[in-house]
Amino acid sequence: MAVGDTFVMDEQDGKTVNRIDKKDTWEAVNPVLGIGEIGIEKDGMLKNIKIGDGQTAWNALGYTFKQCPYEVGDIYMTTSSVTPATRWPGTQWEVFAPGRVLIGAGTGKDSRGESKTFAVGDTGGEYQHQLTTGELPHHNHWITPNCAQWASAADRNAANNNIAPQIKLGGDGLVSGQDGCFFADRLSERVRWSGYAGNNASHNIVQPYNTVHVYLRIN
Repeated sequence: MAVGDTFVMDEQDGKTVNRIDKKDTWEAVNPVLGIGEIGIEKDGMLKNIKIGDGQTAWNALGYTFKQCPYEVGDIYMTTSSVTPATRWPGTQWEVFAPGRVLIGAGTGKDSRGESKTFAVGDTGGEYQHQLTTGELPHHNHWITPNCAQWASAADRNAANNNIAPQIKLGGDGLVSGQDGCFFADRLSERVRWSGYAGNNASHNIVQPYNTVHVYLRIN
């Protein structure tokens, strides 16, 4: 029977005929169900039930039974504090992936063209990461000398490809302004290093996020 029909009893067979229609129709008509009268809201395979009290209109009447649209293994996300087990009595859930983001299973490609495959159930990632030496960009450090000694071009260290900065240890009568200032004579054991910097701290790699409740239906 449609929403607009009257609740009836088939006296011949002794069967109760319940009112049934789609959710949108129920809400549009917004009828008052009689005391004990059953109204069934059916959209496809989904069926929800309300039982009338003789005075409360449909839209304000609570569901007596609300079928859960989620199957076992499905994930439900919400910002509401009402648990899905409360929302759909008789179902069982567990909190899923707390503190983690979800990634679609399969093979994806990032903006750099790198491909990576993820299988259902895979986990990974970290909140903070400390760079290893191998992860640092290829680089070097030039040291600017406070020139105290001078060397002629002929005295430059061939091991350094004859390029500044380096010095020849010892004066040899060289004259400032006539010969070049070079730093760290690699022919000796006196190798000069730059000072240390940094504290070996990890850096935050968490992506921007919004937090919701995530549940996995288990029964």
